[in-house]
Amino acid sequence: MKSIDWHIFLSIILFSLVAIPAHSDHPDFYAVTHPTLTLTAPQNDGPLNKYAKRVFMELEKRIHIQLHIKQLPKKRALVDANSGEHDGVSMRVINLEKDYPNLVRIKQVIFNVQHVLFSHQDKIIQQTNNFENLLEVAKRHDYKVGYLNGSKKAKDELAQFPDTLKVALGDPMQAFGLLKVGRISAYLAGPGIVNRQIFSKHFSDTHIKEVGVFARFPLYIYVHKKHVGLVDKLESGMKDMNQDGTLAGIRTALEQMR
Repeated sequence: MKSIDWHIFLSIILFSLVAIPAHSDHPDFYAVTHPTLTLTAPQNDGPLNKYAKRVFMELEKRIHIQLHIKQLPKKRALVDANSGEHDGVSMRVINLEKDYPNLVRIKQVIFNVQHVLFSHQDKIIQQTNNFENLLEVAKRHDYKVGYLNGSKKAKDELAQFPDTLKVALGDPMQAFGLLKVGRISAYLAGPGIVNRQIFSKHFSDTHIKEVGVFARFPLYIYVHKKHVGLVDKLESGMKDMNQDGTLAGIRTALEQMR
């Protein structure tokens, strides 16, 4: 009788081991406990994307949400995030949801960016330091100003310029190349941290010069509205990283590496 009871006991134990799911090996287990978001970013923003990756690595440790970056052309990065093809955008300007209503902003600033003007025209270099007098000089001499297609901020900054005096361009290399051969007279470059690096590496021996910083503004993370339940957690993590100096430390480390 005791022998039969022992066999029954072993059978129950073995059945339990088979029947209970091994959560650590189950593909949905991590999806539930550690949500994964893929955020888009412009593919030419090398230094900014490095910064975002380091921020996201630290943020993941704090709030247990995995954040990955998918680099795409600037306009497509927005369209795909808004459609839900991807889960959001890594760093973009405020009020993006006006044009892309499916995106929800994380209110804590992730990065403060600059828009810088480059030119080879002496009149622009010597006579302009803001958009108002840039427009005056451009109208007077029929100068064309280039900016990056898909940059909502640059488009807004040049809204008062007639279409005949502004040119939407694909990427910074194209912009500097056209500036070098005189196809455009000025290039409104942003982010400054990216374009200064490209200029220094490829165009510093040309007649192009940095005119100055024409705008400063914050960038934010956005997520698709299907992830609205994660917004508070993301905002809390970003706020902590800002207050304890982590964001500033990551930026400083990257700038010193350059």
